[in-house]
Amino acid sequence: MNYWVQLIRKCIALLRSGVPIEQGRIDVWGQCYFDERIVINIDLSDEDKVRTLLHECIHWLHPRWPEVVVLSMEKHAFAYLEHMDKEFGIFLFFLDTSDILGG
Repeated sequence: MNYWVQLIRKCIALLRSGVPIEQGRIDVWGQCYFDERIVINIDLSDEDKVRTLLHECIHWLHPRWPEVVVLSMEKHAFAYLEHMDKEFGIFLFFLDTSDILGG
C-alpha cells in the first residue's frame, strides 16, 4: 500500500475515533483546534470540504508539520482520494453528520 493511501486511511481512522467535526461560516477554509475539534467552512463545495477535512486531519495527526508540508501532503493524498469512491464517501459522511455552528 502506498504512502498516500496509508495517510488517507489514518485520517479516516482519526475521524472514526470521534474527533468532533463542525461546519460554520468562518474566514478560512478550515481550522484544526488540536485535541478539541476541526471546523470546516460551510460555504465550500463538497469537494473542497473533503479536501479541507483531509488537510485538517493531517494537521491533527502531525501538529509539528509546517503549513507548506501539510499543503503538499494534502495535494498528493487528495489526488488519490478523489479516485477512491468508498473513502471519499466516508469523508462526505463525516461532513454530512457534523455539527453546524450556530445551528
